[in-house]
Amino acid sequence: MSTRLLLLAALAAALPACGDASEERGVRVVLVSLDTLRADRFDSERMPSLCIAALRGVVWSGAWSATSVTLPSHVSMFSGLHPWRHGVLRNGAVVPDDVPLVAERFRDAGFSTAAVVASFPLERRFGTARGFDDYHDAFTGGAEKTSWNDEEVPDARFSSPADVVTDRALELLDDAPGDRQFLFVHYFDAHAPYGDNGDAPLDLNVLLKAARNRDPSLADELERAQNLYDDDVRVLDAQLGRLLDRLRADEDRFETHVIITADHGESFGEDGSLGHGKRVSPSQVHVPFIVISPRVEAGARRDPVGSVDVAPTLLALAGLPPEPGIDGRDLLAPTPADAAALGMRTLFEPHQKDVRVDGTVLPTDALRFYRATAEGHVAGGTDERWQFTSFGGGAPTGGEDLERHRALFDDLAAEVRARITEMIESADPETRAALEALGYTR
Repeated sequence: MSTRLLLLAALAAALPACGDASEERGVRVVLVSLDTLRADRFDSERMPSLCIAALRGVVWSGAWSATSVTLPSHVSMFSGLHPWRHGVLRNGAVVPDDVPLVAERFRDAGFSTAAVVASFPLERRFGTARGFDDYHDAFTGGAEKTSWNDEEVPDARFSSPADVVTDRALELLDDAPGDRQFLFVHYFDAHAPYGDNGDAPLDLNVLLKAARNRDPSLADELERAQNLYDDDVRVLDAQLGRLLDRLRADEDRFETHVIITADHGESFGEDGSLGHGKRVSPSQVHVPFIVISPRVEAGARRDPVGSVDVAPTLLALAGLPPEPGIDGRDLLAPTPADAAALGMRTLFEPHQKDVRVDGTVLPTDALRFYRATAEGHVAGGTDERWQFTSFGGGAPTGGEDLERHRALFDDLAAEVRARITEMIESADPETRAALEALGYTR
């Protein structure tokens, strides 16, 4: 966490919570997902609007996404389940019918439910609209793509910018019926192409090509990419500020509870990585996490939280009971002594490769996981080509710690394979063929 953000969090601890619950007010619960936002970009220089809003809430310095791609991480947010339990192990998959989603819980409890999503990976065909009365997923443009993960992109419109997302979210607030409301808002602006809010965007493929060719211009291109990424984050923050201002202005009518986080981060050469999806290193899975609510005391926390903690905390903020049998925890409850965040790398078709900044190209056919605690982050896999790495803590280079993590990740791999086998056995022929093509039942 930056020095500025630490100062902001310290100031927040001196501020009272946002008023007392009132029987005369309605209840509004809001989840905001900031696609591809790294934890270190949440500071007062790039995101002043969010930092000011966060003064009234709790900021977690150790928050970790379930994967480093969009759809599986969002399903973990919506279900409270790790990817190896909900079974959405890659972008382009469909949420299984047997996975309960938090919007269904809100709808069944009498809440009106609405969402606006900013990119095709969350289009309704993938199952994320389940439980929402209104689900806005018509995109205005973005990078022109006619297909994505073998799915047709209607009119080659892949995403919507932050101003459109905020406009739609405000319209949903205007039109939302009743005094019990759940709103999900998804922003996509930090995602590549970098700088697509300006006149000269930079596509990730430019960086990957330079890396493959060992082009000496890569260092300059990486610097340009980061500057453009930061520009996009500032645009995102300004539009997010419009939404947060509206939510606060409505607090005379609604007791409002907001969770703001990201589905994954982005690599600009850290750990030899580019983009996201191929690794579970901190640059790709360390994300912001803020809760703004009259039910929390403003301040900063270091206990590890993950995507799976979103759903149970949303329900707790609304005063609803938890979903039984989930992996996540209610962050309003006392922190368990063994708190840790877990996650996995997404699954890829065999032709996918991990292009490194030094020009090497690695396969992605091995399962890979991470575990993060307040002391550090450890990543490892089930293939000897992937060495264990550690960030912020002692490296598990041998002995009991290495064996403990290896055993944990082997157990998680067994769960992944069991879940895929279960889905194959219950799937229709087309879905079965697609799952078998991944090759992870071996």
